[in-house]
Amino acid sequence: RTVTEAGELIVQIFDRPCDDTMADKKFKNEVRVEFKTSAEKEFKTFNGCGDYVPDFRLHDIYVIREVDGITVNPQDFGKNVPNLEINATDKFVLGHDGCNSFRGAVRFKPGTLVFGPLASTLMACIHNQEISFKIGKALDGELQYKFEDTRLSFYKQDKKVMVLQKVD
Repeated sequence: RTVTEAGELIVQIFDRPCDDTMADKKFKNEVRVEFKTSAEKEFKTFNGCGDYVPDFRLHDIYVIREVDGITVNPQDFGKNVPNLEINATDKFVLGHDGCNSFRGAVRFKPGTLVFGPLASTLMACIHNQEISFKIGKALDGELQYKFEDTRLSFYKQDKKVMVLQKVD
């Protein structure tokens, strides 16, 4: 919602499927826009369909530097350094938790990511089991994100659960 001396604008995005029969396309969101100028008493209402446009700063490859308060030391993992690639265009994620590779869908909401469902290989890793488990747990559910310099941090209910560093 925004109000200026010129008028008022209200945009509502509903998280429910919407069929655009004119475009013959299905969208993930229903959208309502209400607008009026300062001289008008009544709002004009426009209803339609749309998709949330993600924050394209997320579209990148990251190395996982910290998970659940534990620093991830790349030397402990050889060629399987824990990493995460977020593809905002095609809405998928893939990565490695130090033991297993994973991939799956990612949904975007304002300031929030929702990973899953994620599919993973099932290797038994003795040395990196704790970090591997914590990464899987951290990526489960809805995560708020913040950019802090060249790092990306994930939060669950205001608790930092993961820190990532851009690598490209």
